[in-house]
Amino acid sequence: MGELGIGLIGTGFMGRAHALAFRNVSAVFELPVRLHLAALADADRQRAEHCAAAWGFARAHDDWQRLIDDPRVDLVAITTPNHLHFPMAMAALQAGKAVYCEKPL
Repeated sequence: MGELGIGLIGTGFMGRAHALAFRNVSAVFELPVRLHLAALADADRQRAEHCAAAWGFARAHDDWQRLIDDPRVDLVAITTPNHLHFPMAMAALQAGKAVYCEKPL
């Protein structure tokens, strides 16, 4: 079984909900890969570090672009305010990452 590195941008309510879902999805579905919570990003460094540790992510970033550039991240999950979705999603796609965006682009 391979591994898929998850990078989550955003630590608000939806970030927490998606982190919980990624962490527990294999209890509900048989997946063809193992999900690895590779990285979490928030503009506030302390919040990023706190949430990464609390939610089970391997590392924290205080710059979303660094998360996208992280080679251990295969899928970028975007749970930030709506106006930030488009630039983050486009940067992730240009970097060759899969994108899961919480709301509209």
